[in-house]
Amino acid sequence: MKVIKEYHPQGRMTEQTEASPLISVVVAVYNIETYVERCVRSIMSQTYTQLQILLVDDGSTDQSGVICDRMAKEDARIQVLHQSNGGLSDARNTGIAAAKGTYIAFVDGDDWIDAPMYERMLTAMLAYQADFAACRYRCIYPDRVVDDTTDRLVIFEGREVLECYIAEEDQIQIQNAAWNKLYRREIMQGLEFPVGKWYEDIVYTTKLLSKSKRSVYLDQAFYNYGLDRAGSIMSAGLGTRILTDLIPAYFEKTAFLQSIGENKLAAMHNYYIYKRLLLLYMQFRQMKDGSQRKNCRQIRTIIRSECSHFEEAYACKVANPNEKRKMSLFLLSPLLYRIVMYFNDKWIIPMKIKRHANMRDLIIVQMSGGLGNQMFQYALYRQLQEQGKDVKMDDVTCYGADQTRTNQLSVFSITYKTADREELVALTDAYMDPYSRIRRKLFGRRTYAYQEKQFNYDPFVFTLEKAYLEGCWQTERYFADVKDILKREFQFRVTLPQACETFLTQIQTTRSVSVHIRRGDYVQGAQSTIYGGICTQAYYMHAIALMQERYPDCHFYLFTNDYEWVRNNTQMQGACYTLVDCNDEENGYLDMLLMSRCQHNIIANSSFSWWAAWLNDNPDKYVIAPKKWLNGRDCSDIYTPGMLAI
Repeated sequence: MKVIKEYHPQGRMTEQTEASPLISVVVAVYNIETYVERCVRSIMSQTYTQLQILLVDDGSTDQSGVICDRMAKEDARIQVLHQSNGGLSDARNTGIAAAKGTYIAFVDGDDWIDAPMYERMLTAMLAYQADFAACRYRCIYPDRVVDDTTDRLVIFEGREVLECYIAEEDQIQIQNAAWNKLYRREIMQGLEFPVGKWYEDIVYTTKLLSKSKRSVYLDQAFYNYGLDRAGSIMSAGLGTRILTDLIPAYFEKTAFLQSIGENKLAAMHNYYIYKRLLLLYMQFRQMKDGSQRKNCRQIRTIIRSECSHFEEAYACKVANPNEKRKMSLFLLSPLLYRIVMYFNDKWIIPMKIKRHANMRDLIIVQMSGGLGNQMFQYALYRQLQEQGKDVKMDDVTCYGADQTRTNQLSVFSITYKTADREELVALTDAYMDPYSRIRRKLFGRRTYAYQEKQFNYDPFVFTLEKAYLEGCWQTERYFADVKDILKREFQFRVTLPQACETFLTQIQTTRSVSVHIRRGDYVQGAQSTIYGGICTQAYYMHAIALMQERYPDCHFYLFTNDYEWVRNNTQMQGACYTLVDCNDEENGYLDMLLMSRCQHNIIANSSFSWWAAWLNDNPDKYVIAPKKWLNGRDCSDIYTPGMLAI
C-alpha cells in the first residue's frame, strides 16, 4: 500500500471524445419521487461527460417512473428501464445487463454526487492502471453534515484493498456499499447481486475486491449519502432481516474468504461478526414488540455454534482483548453480561469519551532492541512523519527494564520528537487513579497499543491516527518514500579508533566482502529457538563459494560477536579473509560502519547486518542473505530487490 498525502492531478480531462472510456451509471429507482430528480441532475452535471445513465424504475407506485421518463427527454445519455418490482439487487442486475461502458458505477436514487466525482476517480484509475476506485462520502443528516475529506490518495496492490476492507478501517471508506465506487467492467464478470436479499452489497463487494489487481482510494467526499430518510432500508432499524439476511450474508462472506485461501482475513471478519452479535443481543433486549425473547434466543444459538472459531478470531491482528473477555462473560452468563454492559454504557464509556475528546491524534513508535531494530523503528517514524502524522518516539519504556540494551541512534546524530509521560499514559491506558484500576480489573486495558502480529508488511499501520506502535517493522516497504532521507540521516557521526581506521583502509583498498556471523543470543537461551540453526556453516560456505565464483579476487572480512568461536571454527580454504576483532559490544556499531563500507555483503538473519548492506552505497553490490529469516515465521518482505536469498 502506498499513500500519497497530497494528491492533486494535473489538468482536467478536457479532451473528451466518443473514443474516451464510457462510464455506465446505474440508478435503482423505487418510490423516491421527492429525491430522484436531484440525483439524476447531479449525474447529468458531471464534468466527465462520456456517460450512459441507466435509470431502472423498479415498479414504482408513485411518480418516480414518470420523472425518469421526463428527464430522459432532456438528455440523450439517459435510458429508462421499467420493470416489475424485484428489489434493489434485481434493479442493479438489470442495469448491469444493459450497461455498455468500460467502467460501471452505481448511485442510489435518493442520494446525489458532486460534479467532479467520476472525472477524478477515472483520472486516478487511468494514472495508476487500477481496476477499482473508491472515494470518501459525506453523511447527510437532517441537522448536520459529516465530511472528513483530505487530499490523500491510497494505492493498493492486489488483495491489500481486500484486507483494508475486511479490517473496517474508518479512515479508508471502502466498506460494503456499491455507490461510492467505480469498477472496471472486467472484474464484474460473473458477479450478480443476490435477488430478494437485503444487505446485498456485503458478499458482492468482497468477491469484487478479491479480483482487483490494483485499486485506488481517493479520500475526498464526492458522494452525498442521505441518512434517516423515511422508508429506506437503512432507516428500517432492527427487524427480522437482521437475522434472515444480514447475519447469513456475513457468514457467506467468511466462507468466500476461506474459499480463496484468505483464512486470516476470514478469522478477522469473524471477529467483527462476533462483536456485532453481542451488540445486536443488547439491542434486541431493548425491543418492545414481542420478538425480544425469540431474537435473543437466536443470537445465543448463533454465538454458541461458532465457539470452535473463537480462538482464531480473537487472535487476529485487529482483535481487542476486551472483546474476548466480553464473549467469555456472555458464554458464562448472558444475564451477568447484560449487567456488566449496563454499567459499562452508563459509566465507563462516558468517561472514555471525555478522555478521548481531550486526547489529540498522536502516534508513538516504541523503540526496543539493539541498533538494527532501532533503525527500523526510526525509519517507520520518519515515514509516518512524511505522511503528515503527529508522531513521536518512546525511547524510554523498553530500556528501563532491559539493561543489556541502550539507545544507540545517537551514533547518527539524528533528532526526533519524544513522547512525554502524559502522552504515554493516555495512549497505553496507564492511569493509576483508583477508578482506572478498578475499570481495568473489570474490563481490561483500553489501550491504543497496536502490536505487530506478523513479520511482513502491514499496511494497516498507516491508516491509524492514534496508536502506540510496538514491533520491529523489518521491511523496506515501511519507509519506501523516505529512503533518500534515511540514507542522509544514517551517516555515522563518530571518530574511528586507530584499529578501525586500519581495517577501513584495508577494506577500501581490496575487493572487500563483509561476512556477518551472529552468535551469542542466537545460539543460546530463549532466542535460539527463533534465530538459531539458520546461518549454519553450510550457509556461509555456500555464500562464500558464490561470492568467489563472481569475484575470484575478493577478500572476506569476518564480523562477529564471538571472536573465539570464529577463530576455532572457520575453515575457508583457498579464500583470503581477515577477522575484524577491534570492536566489542559497547562500540559494536563500528562493525556496522565497517561492513557498510565493504563492496559486497554476506549477511546473517540479523537486522544489524541487514542495515549494513542497505547502507552500502556500491551500485553494483552483491548481497547474499539466508533464505529463512526466523524459524516458523514468514519474513519474505525483509528481502530487498537484488538481494540473493540462499
